Amino acid sequence: MAEAAQASQAKKKTPCGFLRGRQPKQRPRQIVTYKFVAMVDHHRIEEWKALGWKFREPNTPTRHDEYGLVGEYISDRDEEPPTPNMPVLR
Repeated sequence: MAEAAQASQAKKKTPCGFLRGRQPKQRPRQIVTYKFVAMVDHHRIEEWKALGWKFREPNTPTRHDEYGLVGEYISDRDEEPPTPNMPVLR
């Protein structure tokens, strides 16, 4: 009789060793990404695109669009994003 009880319990266990219905609840995965934005002049956009930055045309034009576009760089690391050599303004 004890063997029958052990056999029925063995059937109820999952491959991980948990009893069915007693498995731990799955936690949602947390994915972290870092997003950087920068205003880039029109004549420098190609340099920034070569480094992986993405640009899109604005939905509603503003006066700022005359000078440049907003670029986005998305990374999985919290490090300084790649930027072309910028002249230092003094």
